[in-house]
Amino acid sequence: MAENDTETETPAEGIWDDDHLERWKDADFLLLFLKNRIAEKRAADETQSYVLNLDAKWGGGKTFFLTRLQCQLKSEGHLVAYVNAWEDDHATDPLVPIIVEIDKVLKAHIDKNENLKINWAEAKKYGLRIAGSIAKQGINAAILNTTGINADVLVKNLPKDIKKITNNGPELFDHFGAELLETFSKQKTAIKKFKSNLKILLDEIEKLEKEEDKKACVPLFILIDELDRCRPTYAIELLERVKHLFDVDNVVFILATNTDQLQHSIKAVYGGDFDAKRYLYRFFNRTYLFGKPNTNQFVEHLYKQHLSDIDILSSPFEDFTDEELKLKFLQCTFSSFPLEPRDIEQCFELLRNIITIWRKKARIELIIMVPLIILFQQKRAFDDLDFSHSIKELLSSSIWANNYNLPSPRKSFVSIHSVKSGKNINLLNLFLNAWKRSNETYSQSRAEFYESTDFASIEEQWTIKILNDEFQRENYHHNYSGLSIIAQYPRLISSAGQLVDLSKDDD
Repeated sequence: MAENDTETETPAEGIWDDDHLERWKDADFLLLFLKNRIAEKRAADETQSYVLNLDAKWGGGKTFFLTRLQCQLKSEGHLVAYVNAWEDDHATDPLVPIIVEIDKVLKAHIDKNENLKINWAEAKKYGLRIAGSIAKQGINAAILNTTGINADVLVKNLPKDIKKITNNGPELFDHFGAELLETFSKQKTAIKKFKSNLKILLDEIEKLEKEEDKKACVPLFILIDELDRCRPTYAIELLERVKHLFDVDNVVFILATNTDQLQHSIKAVYGGDFDAKRYLYRFFNRTYLFGKPNTNQFVEHLYKQHLSDIDILSSPFEDFTDEELKLKFLQCTFSSFPLEPRDIEQCFELLRNIITIWRKKARIELIIMVPLIILFQQKRAFDDLDFSHSIKELLSSSIWANNYNLPSPRKSFVSIHSVKSGKNINLLNLFLNAWKRSNETYSQSRAEFYESTDFASIEEQWTIKILNDEFQRENYHHNYSGLSIIAQYPRLISSAGQLVDLSKDDD
């Protein structure tokens, strides 16, 4: 390894600016590994190709990573093609979208060099011939020549024409066997021609780039995204194409998958007892797993993606000077529960759904809403739940129930005199006190509520503060009698939950 081939200390400028999970470090590590592994293969006189499986669960940021990686590779002068397999799985053969994307990448090079243009035209010709289902064409021709029946029509009119086929059986199958042998031979030749032309093309591009003293643009990186979301047969065909057609010098594939889900897709084709894991690893040189993201970083990522511009959200720390008060509260809360990244993302989706349908003037109190959302996400429903017991059990079992040191510097909490320097509050007590009062009928006039600020505890002061805030924003009458909007949160969460996939990774 060269002396300067070490992990960079800063991300590629501009490309990873919105990378809140520091995936740029994974990118630098993988690119260093792949480039050096290709160099090692060259030194060992082995085929200089590589297939890397990037394995991450649903919501793990695979697409974000691949699109930024594509930009970084381009900035470094590499040839890089990006294929969204799920968007293209309507194609008859997955080879076609791959060739289309490679064609776009090579255009700048082949337009300047006639030999490269000719060589790529030959590679495309054989590639598209492979994708054109020679076998199907051969079988169609055999049936048509022998019986006068088009094979596609045959499928629709099988009962009607079966006698005609039977009468010509020996002649038909003689032709059929000959066509099969010829088709196999043509396919084998086409594969060899495709691989040899692609290799010559990449070698020539590398040579020309070196002569012009430019950045090395090989290996050719082909990034395949969303493979696990494709129809099972298409996913299998794509893997087969990668294995048999792109085992060529200077070609590197990075396939982003939820490997567990991809195994389920393969079993859907080959049966539940099929060893899908072993089958899959025939296609990959190595698998790279994203590390579990830091919870605070992950919450920040989701917050900036979905909630940072929402002014109807309220946290108990909103009077502080910090600009990211809601974010700090969310980080504090989600870090206190044993939640996986997928759990947290589902909770954010629930909250976002509630915001979408929110029509009240009162604000959404995060200290009540978020724990209720977590409870719903964990239980998947509020039906038949001993609600009071379950929420208290959930909160009491987490470190969220511990005293929380208020951020500093601060303005105030409820009033300028209510919090002394270094004062701690208990979030569980805040929640329980507010939840209890929110489920009690308003029995005082608005004026009396404003006067009810002289309470012994911070928790009571804060509860009165948010109830007063709701009273004002909703413009309740002095003689209003009813429950707080907060008491409706469980019903809203249950409705919003109908629009969220709450399945677990191991389902």
